[in-house]
Amino acid sequence: MENKSYMISLKNIEQPYLTKAKEKLYLRNINLDIASGEIFGIIGRSGSGKSALLKCINLIERPMTGMVCIDKMNYTIMVKTELREARRNIGMVPQQVQLISNKTVYSNIILPLEFQNFSKDETSALANQIMALTGLEDKAGLFPRQLSLAQQQRLSIARAMVTKPKVLLCDEITSGLDNKNTQAILQTLKEINYVMKTTIIMITHDLEVIKSLCDRVGVMHHGEIVEQTNAFDLFVAPKSEIAKDFIRSSTKLEMPWVYRRKLKLHPSDKCHPVIRIVFNDLLSPELIIGKAIDKYRVKVSILQAHQEVIQNKQVKILIAEVEGSAENTQLTQQFLLSNGLHVEAIGYVNDHY
Repeated sequence: MENKSYMISLKNIEQPYLTKAKEKLYLRNINLDIASGEIFGIIGRSGSGKSALLKCINLIERPMTGMVCIDKMNYTIMVKTELREARRNIGMVPQQVQLISNKTVYSNIILPLEFQNFSKDETSALANQIMALTGLEDKAGLFPRQLSLAQQQRLSIARAMVTKPKVLLCDEITSGLDNKNTQAILQTLKEINYVMKTTIIMITHDLEVIKSLCDRVGVMHHGEIVEQTNAFDLFVAPKSEIAKDFIRSSTKLEMPWVYRRKLKLHPSDKCHPVIRIVFNDLLSPELIIGKAIDKYRVKVSILQAHQEVIQNKQVKILIAEVEGSAENTQLTQQFLLSNGLHVEAIGYVNDHY
């Protein structure tokens, strides 16, 4: 029996898919539970199977094996007529805007209502509610070509949500938007989640989206979910190599170029570790690093430091070179770990460049 708190449950999903390069890969061993009202992000490189997984969730493609349950209903055993009715619980916003150019904003929004035989009064009430929620109330009479790309994407969201589905699937919907418009879209999704209690799945390659929007995240690689964690822990303490690579690439400008170009992946004689240290807002970097320096007689050089907010929590991130004997640099890292910090050796440099 499915856990009542789960809006979406995927069990043992397997399904072939084609990458953009026409390479045939497989979704494998997909097991995922998403709570009602949760915002769940899915990240991964191109070809990792993110969009293929989304197609399985809304049964655009019926998985070869496994089970898709939404709101405690098993979609994978439904016949076409049952599935058509059940899919009304799912809204979908694709990456490429798919609006009807000769219809106004209002007419685009109410299109799903017309297919479901809502009365004129119900249609008007639902359309006005979703236009207010998505900031389109003053755009009702305009046509899509008169809107910015971000406004068109909000229109796509409004049309997907006008029937009040329980689940909203978003496929790279901030792609191509600048930071200001991306944040506006994310704020719209937050308000929808808060007001309508909608469960949202967000496919993205943008880690800023994960930081700002998502409660939890799944990391995909070659058709598998290799890591599931809350959004905060993904950035503070990633576990899988692909997640660590994502985090490193998102913060590659933290390290001065002279270090990045000389960084070695593996230790050797006379090399010193370069480490990434993450503190939460309750810990003092200066105090803990100072204790490590005194205790193990190492030299710690801060190469870069910054603060950021992840899931409304402030964290401090330092990149530092630790010089000393191999034993003492290792003991220093263990000391930092034992004091509640996340520490990761991101490479090694030596004294002679």
